[in-house]
Amino acid sequence: MLDELALFVSIVETGSLRAAAEKASIPAPTLTRRLQKLEQHLGCRLLHRSARRMTPTREGWQYYEQCRPLVHSLQQATAKLDVTLNQVSGLIRILAPADLANDNLAPAWMSFLAQYPQTRLELELNNYTQDLIGSGADVAIRVGAQPDSLLNMRKLGQAKELLLVASPDYLARHGEPESMDELKLRDLVISAPISTWEVQHRQSGETVRWQPQGNSALTAFIWRYGPR
Repeated sequence: MLDELALFVSIVETGSLRAAAEKASIPAPTLTRRLQKLEQHLGCRLLHRSARRMTPTREGWQYYEQCRPLVHSLQQATAKLDVTLNQVSGLIRILAPADLANDNLAPAWMSFLAQYPQTRLELELNNYTQDLIGSGADVAIRVGAQPDSLLNMRKLGQAKELLLVASPDYLARHGEPESMDELKLRDLVISAPISTWEVQHRQSGETVRWQPQGNSALTAFIWRYGPR
């Protein structure tokens, strides 16, 4: 019913059924049928039809004057709602790995805030996978393969290849490991989200998957605040 009222007001204001149909992006015959439906519902003729112009009847003018403020108010309310819905604002809580968020994603945070100045980001950085729903966060950024779930997931990019490194002083004291068995005896610093290592030998190309355990693994959380 409200749609028919808006179409009737548009016909009166444009003075043409064709112009009103174009404004509403509907075929002219469809608009004609909807106008007839409104007239049948009211039990009176609202418009005098001529070859070139549509003019309101006495009842049509009266109905138009009563409906016009209502229709315009609804149109303004809809326009304001569209602006609100299309405006990104408010607090966004994000879960992300500390190692990734402090370096790789730092420019993304600043770019997002510059593009959407009405937003505020609350980052919870943790190298352990947290429950997105249980934490009350809005978004979680994670690394590696993820289990199937009902959450909406999107791949953001490819993580850089990680290298196995050691300081010259450590190698001078303990020697360079020549095999996985020797590597397992070394003091290892690992990052919690990457608890399973996939090590590839540079010469042979052999790949071994290994999960450090026991006293051979030291879990480290490195928090960095800004450039040094």
